[in-house]
Order: sequence, then structure tokens, then C-alpha cells
Amino acid sequence: QLIKTLFKNRFKILITAFLFSAVAFGVTLFIPKKYTSTGLVYPTNSNSMKDVANNSYFGFDFQADRLIQLFESQKMKETIVKRFDLINYYEIDTTSKNWRYFLNKYYSEDISFTRTKFISVALKVNMKSPELARNIANTMMSYIDTIRKDILYENVYARQNDLSKKVDNHQMI
Repeated sequence: QLIKTLFKNRFKILITAFLFSAVAFGVTLFIPKKYTSTGLVYPTNSNSMKDVANNSYFGFDFQADRLIQLFESQKMKETIVKRFDLINYYEIDTTSKNWRYFLNKYYSEDISFTRTKFISVALKVNMKSPELARNIANTMMSYIDTIRKDILYENVYARQNDLSKKVDNHQMI
């Protein structure tokens, strides 16, 4: 019964399938092409080069999570937006009161980070230009150490200032 019905309506089925295929093909022509660049970063278990050189294993879950936080930091975002002029790339009108919302929205749609099952961080950049996607991914992977070093130095200097104040207070007593 089913086969008879299908055979009887075969021309309607073929025409419908052809029309839907033509519509799908037409729609895909209007979708802008985006190119993806990926990178993989393994977190270290220490900030010391000596420790990293002596121990060949990489970090744990919490170090991978910290690495993702560094990738998602405001400092990283500002650096990438400024260096690659993403405001013009996204054609954002900075006189609009919600331009930062759109910048953050487009940025987070095009640049993402995930932790892999091997405790590494996968970076994925989607852009209209393959060179731009590659350059952003490479810049982010090379700049992550600078951000980590800056945070480490900020913490060391803050600790040094705190200890200096305690020593000064103790000497006055």
C-alpha cells in the first residue's frame, strides 16, 4: 500500500524535493563565508620556567579554568579589539549608546574557548578573513603569557608593598 502510494505520487515527491534543494542552495549562497582558526594551549602547573622545565607534565583542571579566565579577561579583549581594529571590522557605530554591547556580542560569537578532555584549552576564532582568524588566534596564544606575567608581578608588588607597610609600622612601635 505504501509503495503504491509513493509510486503514484513520485512526480510530486521529486518536484518537492527538487524545490527544497533549490531553496536550500539559494539560501547558502547568501550566508557569508567564515573561516575558523583553532589553537590548543596546555596550562602549566607553575609560573616558574625552572619548574616547568624540570616537570614535563602539564596543569590540572583548575589551571585550565584559570587559563580560560585569562583568555576571557578584559585585558585580552581590549588588546585584541585594539590591535585588530574589531570595532571597524564589526562596523559598530561608537556614537550609539549600546555599542559596547554589540562589540561584546560579536566578539563572544566569533571567539570562544573550551576545555578539552585532555585538560588543555581549545581556542576557536571565526572570522570573514582566514588571515585575520589566524592572526587573532596566534596573538591570543602568544599574549596569554604576558597577561599571566603581569598578574604575577602585580601580585608580587602588592605583597611587597603590604610587607613594607607592616615593617614600617613595626619599626615605628
